[in-house]
Amino acid sequence: MLTFRMDLTNFLQGTRAGVRIVPAAGLKTDFTEFATDPATIGLWHLHHGGCQGEGTGLEDASGGGHDLTNYGAAPQEDGYRFVRAEADYMAAALAGQPERSQVTLEAWVRGWAVPVGSGGFIAHLRRDGNTLLAIWAQRASSPSASMIRAWLYIGGGYAATWTGAAADAVLASADPWHVAAVLNAPSPLELYVGGVRRAVSGSSVPLPAGNYALYLGKYEGYTGYELDALMDEARLSAAARYTSAGFAAQRLLAAGTYTGITFDTGRPGTVWLGLESVHTLPAGTSLAWEVRAADATDGGGEPLAAWQPYVGPQSLPRGRYFQWRAMLTASADRLACPTVQQVDAIAGEAGYNIFHAVGDWPEALDYGDPWAQTGPDVMELLTPPLQAGAVHWFAIRPVDGREVCAPIVQSELRLELDAQGAAVPERPAGVLALAARPAAGGCALLYWSYRVGQSGTAPQVFRIFGDGGSGQINYAQPLGEVPYSPSQAAYAWTSGPLAPGVQHQLAVRAVTAGGTWDEQPAIALVTPDAVPPAAVDNLQAEVIL
Repeated sequence: MLTFRMDLTNFLQGTRAGVRIVPAAGLKTDFTEFATDPATIGLWHLHHGGCQGEGTGLEDASGGGHDLTNYGAAPQEDGYRFVRAEADYMAAALAGQPERSQVTLEAWVRGWAVPVGSGGFIAHLRRDGNTLLAIWAQRASSPSASMIRAWLYIGGGYAATWTGAAADAVLASADPWHVAAVLNAPSPLELYVGGVRRAVSGSSVPLPAGNYALYLGKYEGYTGYELDALMDEARLSAAARYTSAGFAAQRLLAAGTYTGITFDTGRPGTVWLGLESVHTLPAGTSLAWEVRAADATDGGGEPLAAWQPYVGPQSLPRGRYFQWRAMLTASADRLACPTVQQVDAIAGEAGYNIFHAVGDWPEALDYGDPWAQTGPDVMELLTPPLQAGAVHWFAIRPVDGREVCAPIVQSELRLELDAQGAAVPERPAGVLALAARPAAGGCALLYWSYRVGQSGTAPQVFRIFGDGGSGQINYAQPLGEVPYSPSQAAYAWTSGPLAPGVQHQLAVRAVTAGGTWDEQPAIALVTPDAVPPAAVDNLQAEVIL
């Protein structure tokens, strides 16, 4: 294992504001799907119209064979869009229907865009112009006059009409809303909007037997009553599905706690700068956030940290792994909680990039591929187990928020491990440019230069060894030593008298205070001569004028 410490030297000051946006999947809201049962006459999941591999959405999902024919409505992922100006609608034949005293016609719709002062038909079931069950709405110029209506016409009219500002608010809202016309003859016809019974008629009568057709989006045979909205679900049932005592509204997105995925920047000590969300917050709903971050996760990949409220960027914790959760609530009369489309976590990229390689020389390091990354406040890093019997190289570069690395200055570290995985003491670099020449009295003069090597380990002394002319250098018995000085680049040493007329090998090694030698000694050859030159005679002098 290797632990090494970093400091802020060479950190690019003033450029730490770079950020990375980490997108998260939002909480996609959709309509609650209707289910089929023995009472279902026809069921249409219209939101399949824009989804690949899910059919057209026009099929009768109940298995009754009452498929819809589309007359111009445009398929979207969330349903079919009816455009009033184009008189879009759908129709399905329902031949041979028996008399029914119980019928429920219901749909999920949103985005009411019928012009103010005009009305539109959401759906109607008709045998002929004198026999039908319909759902119709009008948004008036005065909110108090807006209405949503369930209408039964069998020789005469039975209307359950919800009128006023509350009905206007439903039509004006972008929220999806559920609407149902419930026939339970001879009981009154009932209108349910948003899971609440909004209006009732007088006593009703059954729908007579005959060949019927279901229309979505307009009133057959008439213009000026077309829908302009998105429809997602539609169902026709031979049952009075809802009662004032038994209808529990289903929410599009249920109240509760929703937890985002765990973000991993790969950089311990990451500085998180912000949490941004795109969401809708309708009246009667609320949304609260909590966050957590850590440099470690549990077995399930979630940060090992306690949740804390998010009240702004200053409250964000630091850590490589980051997670958010949203607490969604809504009042009892709401069919939908807040919708969270997207959450972005903003992470600061400033910190350090650490590089690692195995090899004899630092050239093995690849500075284009960081081995590890840390945040700006992380001062040490614990590695996983390292390969035994190998030489490891490490390097570190400060990096700013733009992911721009600083230049490397004496930042490469060498670590050698023996076969058992223990650290081999650092060796100093070898001696450079060793040379030797004969000196007077059968001696030899050695001179060399030295600089601290890649590892940065400085020696304490230089030790000199010789072979005595035997051809075998004796490294057990030094001939002498010269102290190392950080301010000195060139060194020299003169031997004592050596055996004359024989070639000698002289070696110089750098040795640390702990006794670790360089890996390779420097060797020079010299042949000393013990015979002094002859005497000078006949010395004369002459004066020149």
